[in-house]
Amino acid sequence: MRRIRLAVVLAILSVPCAAPAQVPPAASDMLRRLFATRDFAGQSFGGGTVHWMSGGTAFATLEPSALVPGSSDLVRYEAATGTRSILVTARQLIPSGAAEPLDVESFDFGPGDTLLLLFGNTRRVWRQNTRGDYWVLNSKSGTLRRIGGPGVPEASLMYAKFS
Repeated sequence: MRRIRLAVVLAILSVPCAAPAQVPPAASDMLRRLFATRDFAGQSFGGGTVHWMSGGTAFATLEPSALVPGSSDLVRYEAATGTRSILVTARQLIPSGAAEPLDVESFDFGPGDTLLLLFGNTRRVWRQNTRGDYWVLNSKSGTLRRIGGPGVPEASLMYAKFS
């Protein structure tokens, strides 16, 4: 019995002890990029979300603006031919009194594709950016209006949709 105990103690002592895990700087940077930035976010056509327009013959997506660096244009593509045209320029996304265009994260079309619901200035709630500012752009008149008006706190609205 004594030999068995001695063998068990020796076996336990011969197992190397694991040192506390240390994350190398490169791995730490990778973890930061994975969870704190959009460096590895999924992308689709044009680098953003694709929305089909009414009639199903064309779709729209956000693409980097050639005229206003660091912002986006809303671009339309004809599905059959691939013909590209700019629906909304970054300059059209500059609110009254502002110097910079809205940083649009996503968008949705209203009935008839004349109204455009824009979502930007987002904040993360749990795992996704679901809180932010919503704007409505009337493509016929060119007016850009913030939902909730001037008294609504910044980045406080969630899940706005056309009804």
